[in-house]
Amino acid sequence: MARARKVLCVDDDGVELIVIRAWLELAGYKVVTQKGPLGTTQVFLREKPDVVLLDMNMPGLSGDALGKLITQVTRKSAVDIIFYSAEDPDVVRSRTMDLDVRGIIHKTHDGSIFLSQFERLLSQ
Repeated sequence: MARARKVLCVDDDGVELIVIRAWLELAGYKVVTQKGPLGTTQVFLREKPDVVLLDMNMPGLSGDALGKLITQVTRKSAVDIIFYSAEDPDVVRSRTMDLDVRGIIHKTHDGSIFLSQFERLLSQ
């Protein structure tokens, strides 16, 4: 049996974290959540996730800045970074051009849409 992929979700909205965790766990993923960007690199190093799902707009440190830190910490090892944002996808793309990311998912209240986009990005 294949090992379930571990996902680290980082968002400053606690309700959003609960919803995303539920969607991903129902789909068979192991999920670790981090409320807000501060302390994320320590959680990342401790948990060693396969995928990091980052909100773009968080107080204290933006998702793209946090993505850069994670990339530096991993030294570009095999971690997939996906941004999950209500911001315009073109704006997110322009802010993350210098990062090696799997892609962007626009925030939605539909779990099936979220999961299909999430799994499509991971299969690429």
